[in-house]
Amino acid sequence: MGIEEQNHAKKRYGNKPVRYGSKLFRYGNNGRRYGNKIVQKNVTGINQCDTGANCSVTGATGIVTGTKSCETRYENKIEK
Repeated sequence: MGIEEQNHAKKRYGNKPVRYGSKLFRYGNNGRRYGNKIVQKNVTGINQCDTGANCSVTGATGIVTGTKSCETRYENKIEK
């Protein structure tokens, strides 16, 4: 779903979850929800995984390590 459809759905439905096809789009909290997996856009651009306190994941910027607990999976990729 492109940016135009996202803006249209946001104007029409606000921050309520909007279902397009098989994906559930949720606006607000700087993230989107696909089904039961929360995909949030990280403002710092660091990919974090949900494997534990010390996370390392190979992303667009290479291997990134973090020291925070990772309950939510982050990805900084642009939606196609």
